Amino acid sequence: MYLLYSPELSIVKQIPSMYKSLFNLGGHSLIATLIVAALRRELKTSLSVANFKHPTVKDTAAFIDTEEGRPSEGFMSLAETVGASATITIRNELSGSAVFLFPEATGFASVYSSAFDHIPRKTAAFGDQNWGQTDTTESITSIVTSLIPAIRAVQPKGPYFLSGWSFGGYLALEAALQLEAAGESAGIVIMFDSSVYDREIGKERWYSELDPLLAIVEDKARWLTQFMKCNRMINEYKLRPGCFEGRAVLVRAERGRDPGEEHPPPVEAYNGWRKILPQIEVIGIDSTHRAMFDQANGPEMGKIIAGLLNEVDV
Repeated sequence: MYLLYSPELSIVKQIPSMYKSLFNLGGHSLIATLIVAALRRELKTSLSVANFKHPTVKDTAAFIDTEEGRPSEGFMSLAETVGASATITIRNELSGSAVFLFPEATGFASVYSSAFDHIPRKTAAFGDQNWGQTDTTESITSIVTSLIPAIRAVQPKGPYFLSGWSFGGYLALEAALQLEAAGESAGIVIMFDSSVYDREIGKERWYSELDPLLAIVEDKARWLTQFMKCNRMINEYKLRPGCFEGRAVLVRAERGRDPGEEHPPPVEAYNGWRKILPQIEVIGIDSTHRAMFDQANGPEMGKIIAGLLNEVDV
């Protein structure tokens, strides 16, 4: 699939697959994320996974030629350049409570895209607004505080359905606490294999399972900075037992962590959450941690989310 761009004209190489969707050619959500990130980086276009729903060469070139998609002439932060800061909103026209998905350590809202088609309700997935930065003042609390206006813009009143994968689970729980402190209700907090660590999470190292991420940003040091930033925020975040009394569910990866991870959490049925959230429920999925939202497991994750939200709505 080839796409060439000049400010005056988009030129699409005439190849047989020009009119075929990436997904019909064997692509999946991770590949879509990599392609979107590469196009944003090279062309400074505003293309995102949200407007990459029918990804053909022809349609992508046509979007980049529009006023909305045309390359920006102004400064773009790295998070904007690769699309990490983008918020993806799906089915915004639907009424009723939305489901909110908070970013895990990679910081891309699009990691959840494999589940979107299986969540039949309004969905908002947030990206990391400060991707790759080393700001030591940023915290789980401050990130959520900055996102509360965006949450209310999608859904002005509760109950709120809040969820997140790994690091994102901490953000979902903090969002529940902040919304409840503001007089709103949190209908459910769903954490996708988030863990409570029995020791401080230390320095990260690169392992081969992370190599596909280099197609987004070709800089291992920048990625490790991003991961260590999330580790630091988890280390600094303090929760008291019983801080949240609403419904909390842990969707646990039954195959554990991926080979090579430097800081795997303790192996325990509740991933350490029972001492903080004694009411927590556990649902298992036959997956490793890193594969929970890949193309094979994403549909099942979407069905689990939809099923839980339907229970809360009853």
